[in-house]
Amino acid sequence: MLSEIQPVISETDVTSEILVIGEISDYLDTIVFDVNGPLLEKTAGFYGQLRINEIVILANLLGWDINAAWEFIEEERRTIGTEAAPAPINQVLEKWESRLKYPELIEKLENLRIQAFPFEKIKPDPNTAKILTELNQRYRLVFASNNPSAATKEVLKRLGFTGTPLGHQITIVGPDKINFIAKPSSEYFPALAGYCGLTPEDLRNSIVIGDDFYKEGFPALQAGFRGAILIQKPSGLPSVLEVINQT
Repeated sequence: MLSEIQPVISETDVTSEILVIGEISDYLDTIVFDVNGPLLEKTAGFYGQLRINEIVILANLLGWDINAAWEFIEEERRTIGTEAAPAPINQVLEKWESRLKYPELIEKLENLRIQAFPFEKIKPDPNTAKILTELNQRYRLVFASNNPSAATKEVLKRLGFTGTPLGHQITIVGPDKINFIAKPSSEYFPALAGYCGLTPEDLRNSIVIGDDFYKEGFPALQAGFRGAILIQKPSGLPSVLEVINQT
């Protein structure tokens, strides 16, 4: 399957701002957006605060002292990566969260993560809101993130996008909507498609906008999506719109 998936680079890719994988169908019906990256820039201030909040929450949830939790995280970073190049903190948190197998703990974690989200650092983004509004007038939009659904809803609101009165359907999906399955699990996109009611035929007219080949690119195509467009931050959205308008 991997050998069949070849990146198709559009003319806008000369700046490495956008990567098109698979095909962008002449007939599109649904666009699935990842939130962190394509819509919400991963600035050090925002994500640094988010990681700190999550560490405090996980420590409290598991009954750990914060200093012990931090020592554990630093050790895990070196275990997952190397002594010279430790793994990013988010990889440790994903591994840590995967140990919470009891539904009541997972549900409690999701509620606490909403409280941990530094919404105050999100500023209105008229350009992003304008592009999402234009796309919503033509396509169904699905906002799918590892963030809790309520957090994603608040993020969109703070960016300035609340939907289009005469637009197509908008669906917000977090792990809390799909049995707490999260990226990069191979079950994520099939579960997402099932929740959204997307049939195999529907998926052939659907694309994913993400920022990570191994989380949103290849897994989306493997699940049956027509294609994927990868950008690292919201400044790449005009190029996404250009590619879609060319179909």
